[in-house]
Order: sequence, then C-alpha cells, then structure tokens
Amino acid sequence: MPSDLIGIRTPWFSEEHYKEGGPFKRELFVWDKLGLTNLETWIPLVEELSVNEDYVGARDFLWLLEQGFLFDIPLPNRKQTDNQEFNPYFNVLDEVVVKNVDASQTPEWNDALSRIATIVHNLESGERGVPLLETPAFQLVLPGSRKDSVLEIVLDGIPIPSISTSYEQILEYRSDEDSKRKYLGLRSWIAEIAKAEMSVAEIKDKFEYQISEYEKHIKLHKMKYNLTSTKVLVSAIPELLERLIKLQFGKVAHSYFELRKSKVDLMLAEQSAPGKELAYIYDVKEKFG
Repeated sequence: MPSDLIGIRTPWFSEEHYKEGGPFKRELFVWDKLGLTNLETWIPLVEELSVNEDYVGARDFLWLLEQGFLFDIPLPNRKQTDNQEFNPYFNVLDEVVVKNVDASQTPEWNDALSRIATIVHNLESGERGVPLLETPAFQLVLPGSRKDSVLEIVLDGIPIPSISTSYEQILEYRSDEDSKRKYLGLRSWIAEIAKAEMSVAEIKDKFEYQISEYEKHIKLHKMKYNLTSTKVLVSAIPELLERLIKLQFGKVAHSYFELRKSKVDLMLAEQSAPGKELAYIYDVKEKFG
C-alpha cells in the first residue's frame, strides 16, 4: 500500500473565501491529507462564520477537519530553532517584510512558510509532505524536489468541481475500486516521471500529450461501444419480444452477451490505451469537470 500523499499549504483567511463552499475540493482528488500552517489559531474564526447560513464553505471546512483530511502544522520561529535548513526560508520572510507593509498577505510570505512547515512535518513525522506553492518565481529561487513539480502539474490538471459537487461525492468517487486502481496508476506515473532527467516544461508537455492521447483513444472506443450497443438493441428488441413469447430464452441471452462483450472490449481498450497511467485525471474531468 503506497504511503499517503500529503500536501502542505499556508492559507490566507478571507471571509469571502468561505461563502460559496469548496475551498479544498480540487485538493481532495489528489491529496490524502492536507496540512495547514498554524491551523489551530484561526479555527475559531471559521467556527464563528459557520453559524451564518451564507458561509457554506466554513461548514465544509470544519467537516473536512472532522474527517481528518485537514491537520495542523505549528510553525517554529527563528529564535526557537537552530535547524540550518530553515535559514533560506527565514531570509525570504525577512526580505518580504522589508518590501511589504502587510507581509502576511503576500504569496512569497505564504510560500516561505509552506516550505518551513514541510520541513517541520517531514522531520517530525517521517512522512513525505509536499509544499503547495503560489508563486512560480519563488519556486525557481528556492526549488523543491522534482516530485513536487510533478505533483503541482498534476494538480493543475484537475478541474475545480462545481459548487453543487459535495465533498461526500468526491470521497465516494475516491473510494470506488475502479477509481482506486486509476489513482494508483497516477501515483506510479508521478514516481516514474520524478526520476527522469526532465525540466518542468518538458514534464508539463509530456503530461498534456499523454492526456491528449488517452482521451483520443478512449473517445474512439466509446464511440465504437455506443454504436455496437445501439445496433444490438435496435435489432434485438423486435426479436426479443417474439422470442419471449415463444419462450426462446437462449436466443434472448445471446443479445445480452453481445452487449456484455462490447462493454468488456471497452474496458480492455482503457487498460491498453496510450497514457493509461493518467486515466484518473481524464476520469475526474469527465465526471466533475
């Protein structure tokens, strides 16, 4: 069983952010858990909003917290730690403070905190968390591992579900056996690409090409399946009524097995399609895009 995929982020608090609902819907498709920096300090604010019927997102947030999807990562400060790994990120925080009056509202500030939180989490838990960053320029200044970049590209490929899509629907989708199989295929692809000597731009191009190839392959086979199914049904209905009247059940079963064979052919096509490792992304787009 593969280890959990853990994303780590420094969120910014905005009341409007929690009105429509779904602040973490897209993340739920990819991550098994999401760590938020200093979460405990602003839970009371979310709880206060949740009693207002307009703030659906606040209630969703608290539900995700109960489910264990969200968890807190307390942050150290420079005076409390002598770990040298933190120094580059503390330096970025210092630069941001000099340049900005309200430093805590800048993407650079949040990204530096996310990096620090990732180091804290990985050292203390032994797990492999990945920082979710907002600024491409910042990523170039303080790059993470290649796997971080691959995961960011994958997350960008996931559509943001509509307001009407509930968190329960997403969790139900992820618990489906077929979805689990496709998700493992995606995890395998991420691990393989992370080992390759490729630039971020090359990884993105490969991702988009393989998704395109898989989509084209599956659409062709779905057309074939639909045509076959329609042909069987159209030709079978008149005969079906006649054979039921004459109690010729063996011939009735023949039409059923023709339909089943067509479905099996489609499933085999999915498993042999080019880019099949990215079937999970395609599937999510089809169902929730």
